[in-house]
Amino acid sequence: MQSLAWHPETRELFAAEHGPSGEFLLFGHDEVNVIQPGRNYGWPLAVGAPKVQQFVDPIISWNDITTPPSGMTFWRGALYIATLSSEALVRIEFERNGPEWRAREIERWFADGGTEGRYGRIRDAIVGPDSALYVLTSNRDGRGTVREGDDRILRIAPE
Repeated sequence: MQSLAWHPETRELFAAEHGPSGEFLLFGHDEVNVIQPGRNYGWPLAVGAPKVQQFVDPIISWNDITTPPSGMTFWRGALYIATLSSEALVRIEFERNGPEWRAREIERWFADGGTEGRYGRIRDAIVGPDSALYVLTSNRDGRGTVREGDDRILRIAPE
């Protein structure tokens, strides 16, 4: 478990999880779940979305691209997830059909899918008191590539 965020309208709890980092010779399978009391999300017996009846599958599982999450928040109708080694701010728009959620659109900001994003590792995203989205980079933690001016706080102003 890396981060939690309450949906601003439904008050449901969303969670972002790191998938395995070599455990059981598996990598990736990073997830977004909607947490429900008493439900089993599978770890360590299942990763990703195995469609095993005793476990709740995530609403998103990145099985083919590593998207290790860090902090996350809802802002302007979408969920924003800071990611580390994928160096992107992931923006997800959801839609709901009854009790079921699904991702309608997923965008990767600041990274084009290559090995290096514009700002490097993204550690956290939070909404400030001015209603702007604030994003924190994390390149000086010994795991990132340090760039001039690191680390920084990026402000994304509402339109």
